[in-house]
This record gives sequence, C-alpha cells and structure tokens, in this order.
Amino acid sequence: MSIGIGIEIGSTKTVIASTNERGIIVNDELGNREIPTVVERTFPIRRFGKSVNSDNVNDLKVRKRFFLNNLTSPESQENVLMFLNYLDRVVNRAKVSFKSGALAIPEYFGEEEKLILKSIVEVSDLKITNFITHLTSIAACAALRTGNISPQYMIVDCGYSKTSVGTFSFEDGKVVPLKRWTIRIGSSCFDSAVSDIIIRKYNLPDNEITREKLYKEVKTIKKGLNVLSNVTIKLVDENYNTQTIEVLQDEYLKMIEPYLEELRNFFLKVKEESEFDGYTEVVGNNSYNVHIQQILKGLSYNTTLNSSESAALGACLAVGVNRMGGKYHVHEILGYNIFLKIQGENSKPKLVFDANSIIAPEPTKVKYNRKESFNIEVYQNDKVIGCIEVSKSVTDSPERVNLSVRINPFMTFEVVKVECESECSYVYKSYGISEEDKDALRDLEKRLRDAELEKELKGEMINYIESFMESFVDKLKKSFSQILSSEDFEIAVKIQDEFFDNELKVDTLDEAKACKQNLFKKLEFLSKKVSDSLKGDIENFIKETENKINYKHKTYSVLSLKTVLNDLKAYCKNFELDIESAVKYNSEKYEEYKRQIASLFFKAELEQEAEEAKIQEEAKRKEEAKRKDEEKAKESKEEDEMEKDSLENDKNCNTQEGEPNKS
Repeated sequence: MSIGIGIEIGSTKTVIASTNERGIIVNDELGNREIPTVVERTFPIRRFGKSVNSDNVNDLKVRKRFFLNNLTSPESQENVLMFLNYLDRVVNRAKVSFKSGALAIPEYFGEEEKLILKSIVEVSDLKITNFITHLTSIAACAALRTGNISPQYMIVDCGYSKTSVGTFSFEDGKVVPLKRWTIRIGSSCFDSAVSDIIIRKYNLPDNEITREKLYKEVKTIKKGLNVLSNVTIKLVDENYNTQTIEVLQDEYLKMIEPYLEELRNFFLKVKEESEFDGYTEVVGNNSYNVHIQQILKGLSYNTTLNSSESAALGACLAVGVNRMGGKYHVHEILGYNIFLKIQGENSKPKLVFDANSIIAPEPTKVKYNRKESFNIEVYQNDKVIGCIEVSKSVTDSPERVNLSVRINPFMTFEVVKVECESECSYVYKSYGISEEDKDALRDLEKRLRDAELEKELKGEMINYIESFMESFVDKLKKSFSQILSSEDFEIAVKIQDEFFDNELKVDTLDEAKACKQNLFKKLEFLSKKVSDSLKGDIENFIKETENKINYKHKTYSVLSLKTVLNDLKAYCKNFELDIESAVKYNSEKYEEYKRQIASLFFKAELEQEAEEAKIQEEAKRKEEAKRKDEEKAKESKEEDEMEKDSLENDKNCNTQEGEPNKS
C-alpha cells in the first residue's frame, strides 16, 4: 500500500502522483501522465480528460473547463465533484491503494474557496486528507527528491491562471515556506487576448462554443506569434463552415502589454520585498512564453524540475514524510492573516494567525471576559469570513471564556472548543456547502453514475451476446462432436444465422438480459444433451470405481479413495450445464478426480500387499516363537527328568550305605 498520493488539479491539466518509489506518476486509463482538466457532461456517458476530443457542437455546449476558478457557482461545484470521482476511478483502475491524499491548491485560494472545496471533497469518493499550496508542493519536490538543494531557495510558478513566487528554507530535513507572492495573471490572460482579437476582428459570437473551438488553436497561434509577424489558421464555425483567421503580432502585443507591465511590476515588488538573490527554480508552462522569459531575463534561475509534474510529486512526498513523522517534514503557511473581533464593539481585531507563520497542529488559545452570550467575527485580512456565536449563561460579573482555534489540515480556520465556568456552547457559521446542498450533489452524481453504469453494462452485455453467438457453434463442434449430431449442429447454425440477420435492438440493461435469456433458451436442447451425456459418463465411472473398491484391509489410501469418491458423487449430483457453461466446459476438474482415484488405487494395491506381507510375517514370527517355546519346554522336561533320575540314584546310594553287614 502507498503511504499517500498527491494531486494537482490545474486549470488545464491534472497530474496524480504516488509516494511509491519516492514519487511516481499514476497514468490515466489511456496511459497518459497528464489528464486534461475538463468534463464533458454528455448523457448518459460523461467524458473526462483525454476522452474529450469531439468537435460536435452538442458536445461543445456541455464541455466544462476551469471549474476550480469559480467555486461559488453551483455548476462548477458539480463539475469539481464529477472530476474528483473520475480521478478516484483512475486511481482505483491503476490499483493504487493509499492512506492519505494531498490536493495541491492555488495560493490565492482564501477561506471561502477552500471551505467550498473541502465540502466537495467530503462528498466525493476520492480520499483527500489535506490541502497544500502549489508553491509548497513544488518546493517539497525540489528539496525531497534530490536532498541537496540550497538551504534558502526560491520557487517561481508561471501557471495558467496565476503567477506565484515563494521563498523557502530547507534545513535538517524541514521544508519551510518563508513568504509568498501571487498575481492573478497567467497564460490564460494571453489566451484570452488571442481569442478576443479573433472574436472581435471576425465578428464571431462570443460564447462558450466559439471559445472552445479557439481553445485548441490558441496555443499554436501564440507559439507562432513569438517569431512571426502574423499567423493564419482555418477555423470551422458552428455551421461547419471554414473561415480563414489571421492574427497579427502587433495587435497581439498591444493586447498583452498591460499584462506584461503588471508582471514586470510584480517581479520588481518580489525582488524588493524578498531581497533574495540565491538559488531559484522556475516551473509552469507559461515560463516558455518568450515575453515571460524576457521579464525573467534579469533573474538567474534553473529549470531542472518537470513543469507539469513537480506539484503533484511534491504533494505526494509531503503527505508521505509528514505521515511517517521522521526526520523530514514539509511545513505550510496560510498566506493571509486571521483576526478575531467582538461583533458590535469598536475594538481592534485580534491577530490569531499570521500570514507567514508556520501552521501548527496545536490549537491557539484566545481568552475573553464576558457576562453573557456574544459573537466573534472572523476576518481573513479585512474580509469577514465567519462568525462564532458563543452562548453562555448570564453571570453577575465577567467570567473567563477560553476559545481554542486552529488551522486544520485543509488550511481553513476551525473552532476546536469554547469553555467557561458556567454552561456554554458555540456555533461557527462560515462558508462551505450546506448539508442540503451536499445531499443534492450526492444525488446528482449517483443518478449520472447509475446511468453510466447502466449504459456500460448494457454495452458489455450486447458485446458478450454477439461474441457468444459468433463462436458457440465452432466451440461445441470442437468439444462435443461425439455427443451432438449433425442435425443438432444444423439447428444451431440456423439459430445463429437468424440472430445475425436481425439487428439487436435493446434500450436498457434489463432488455439486454431478457434478450440473452430468450436466445439461450432456444439453445437449451444442445446443453441438455451434452450435460446428460457427460453426467452419464461420470455416473458410470462412479459405479465402476465402487465395484473395484473391495479391499480386505482398510488402509489410509482405501479410506481416502472413498472420500474422493464421495466428493465425485457430490460433483456428479450437482452437474448440470447450461449453454454458456457447455461452451466454456473444461473437463479438468473431472479428470483431476480420475487422476486422484487412479493414484489412490495404485497406492491401495501396494498397501494391501504390504498388509498381507505383514500378516504373513507375523504368522511366521508366531510359528517360530511357538517352535522355540516347544523346544524350550522339551529341554526343560528333559532336564527335569534327568534331575529326577539323579535324585533317585542319590537316594538308592544312601540306602545301600545305611544297611548292616549281615555276615
């Protein structure tokens, strides 16, 4: 199991990385390392990523991009949920199991965006356990994959929707963000400039379809305008009419100059405020833009990281080392200040979390002295983002109210608890999606996913039926030509021809199942004949085996033989083939029973011979013992008789010695 995964959902592409092997990319179902961040809400089958490639106008109408840029929109929330669940299927299809998932998010996300995204993540199937900013992810990749980066370094991310810069330190295995700057100008501004020129110049309808058609061409146009005075393309409109489009370099430069000026000022500001002149890594596809390169010209920088994959790789490495809790750790900063202020009072807001302070897991304690219930406004810089409504018993004098707050793993403000001597409670009201709206998102995703699965399963069923009908006759001939007659095969071929002569029309999965059932019922006569014949063979074999099991001695193999035979009887009792199982029939299981029985018969014969030899040996031993006993008894008898004779002789001698001499 992988410790974790890291995911970067960019404006135009998404990358998933796993902590396995110090960070590897998880490919999509087509084998691509990058997944276009796009949803096509076609029905009943939605399309995602690389599968979105149609120029059909109806498909263009439901094609959705850049949904992370407008999270307050209910439609964007739906699209994000759909895309997250699609990514979950990508991860599951790649058989990547993991404990934790980090989602890399833009630095400009505030409390509102993060809370909405957190709500969507909670509804989704994808296991996301924390957020991490793009810059910190990239910084983690730079430090942890090599381990020998400078103690102080800068990351510049020239992305699609923004340009971000951050300074970091890497000492004692700790990646620590120091400060970061972000401007909402990126490649998208240059793309929009090209699209705006074309739409205005050629009086095209300014709608999603036109911009989607231009989306594919803009990159080519921008690349050409880097070196050419003009670029010409062919554009197919909504009515499939081809139109020649020309974009001049001068008009393009005029359109993008305000963005370039803002970027110049942005980098000057970063240089002045950071006072940094050390190791710098530049990533992001917009860094290949010649105009951006001109702005970066005065900056000594490196491009050793993969522009597309470094954020996802860094996110997965960060979640991995942080979860293990060893030497290495990736810290994060909030990027904006969090203040607390008593509602309705003209008091100075209290700073509780500094923009550039390391986010700590431990809660921060804030103390108030209050007689009664009160509300605390929560500010992100100067914007109200929530309200803590504290309810407490009224007391005669002010009592201490202890408020515990923290920044949670999703980088959002959270109230941990509110305590005081008297009874009290609290409610924190902020952004995010209501439970009712969450349920609506779940219901929508379920309806759409059920429709997709219905369509997919129906298609699989139709493919299976057609494949089966195409091959079943040949397979039956190959396996059962000795069982089925030529007349049987003639009927089967007729049914086969009738099937392919008529188009298979089914609208639902249930209709496909019914079609299969009716079709296979016509073929039951084949499977019954095959099944009866094979079962008869098994029954005959069982009878023959039973007749052969007539052994005098109940040895281990004889008992095992009876056990295997009983198993075979159970197999025979339940043996019944339908047309599908007849076509797929493999006699290996039956043959294995026969092999086992043959082997046990052989062993049983040897065991019987051994038992007989043992009996004969025992009889011989007993006979020899009997013979020895008889000889021993005979010898004992002879010894007894000899002893008796000796005693008799001794007695006679003694008698003679005791008689008087009569002379």
